[in-house]
Amino acid sequence: MNQQLEIFKTNEEEKVLSDSRWRRIIKDRDGWHCANINKFPQLQHELFEINVHHIWPKKLGGTNLSSNGIVYCRACHAAEHPEYQQKFMSIFKLQTIAIFDLIKRIWGSKPNLKYYRLLKFLTGSLEFRGNQLKIIQSIVEGNKHVFAVMPTGSGKSILYQIPGLLDTKYPSLVISPLKALQFDQVRSLEKHWVPATRT
Repeated sequence: MNQQLEIFKTNEEEKVLSDSRWRRIIKDRDGWHCANINKFPQLQHELFEINVHHIWPKKLGGTNLSSNGIVYCRACHAAEHPEYQQKFMSIFKLQTIAIFDLIKRIWGSKPNLKYYRLLKFLTGSLEFRGNQLKIIQSIVEGNKHVFAVMPTGSGKSILYQIPGLLDTKYPSLVISPLKALQFDQVRSLEKHWVPATRT
């Protein structure tokens, strides 16, 4: 066991491991138990298959380092991945969106499914409010500067969170004058293992 839990270091840096070795080491380190077993004791984590999750996602440059892994049951793991959420969302709604996306592709329009997946990932909802989707599309697809005036509680955060998650090339900078809002937004993103900080 100690051999499997040894720290892999090369020149004071962790060694990037193969997928299978990385998964085995993380599972052994965490005792083959879901990390949320104490956080959500009412859930029956042991009924689900055990998965290893990248804390810093691969699509954002995360690698197979021993410090970049955590064990989740399949249900908790799916909650961390928008692309796995189909099994835990309204399948009919997503399939309908996927069909419309296919039709849009045929006609040369941009698809919407990625926006709904990220909305579900961040908020648990599959319904955009008001002009949220239109504004997000203007930012992502039109690559435009957008000025949106919306009342408190109308879902302004989604307008920069979704474009920020879709752009994996650069970090997103959000300027907010309210420290309480900064703290709340960072805490919400960190809950989903999305790297965020405030200054």
